[in-house]
Order: sequence, then structure tokens, then C-alpha cells
Amino acid sequence: MRAITGRLRLDRGMSLWHDMVDWVGGYPFEVVRPESILRFYRDRGFELHEITTCGGRLGCNEFVFVRSEHGPSGA
Repeated sequence: MRAITGRLRLDRGMSLWHDMVDWVGGYPFEVVRPESILRFYRDRGFELHEITTCGGRLGCNEFVFVRSEHGPSGA
């Protein structure tokens, strides 16, 4: 990046490493509705402990799951 820009940081304040990751394409991700996440983990024996959503806007939802003492549903 320094060879391209002539500096170690860009004006937007991100580190060289984060700029490189963004430039290469970042980490792969898949868009999914919260209901699908909840069903996926519930079926594998987890219970939702906490959730923070982006309220229907662009952003990341955050989930905290704990392993259920009862195991996967239907078991």
C-alpha cells in the first residue's frame, strides 16, 4: 500500500493492514435473516442468551448463544 499511496496510513484513519484487507476484498460473509441463525443454533443444542440487531439497516447483528443442558431439540 505504501508503494501505491506513498504513506503508511490513509486519511480515513485505518491502519495499513486493514486497508490491505479491504482492498483485497475483506473476509467472506453471507447475508442471512436472524431467524435462520436462531434456528440453526437451536437445532444444534444452543439457546439464545443475548442479541443486538442493526434494526433492519445495513450492519452486523450480534448473537450470544449458550449450550443447552438439554442438548439438540428432538434428541
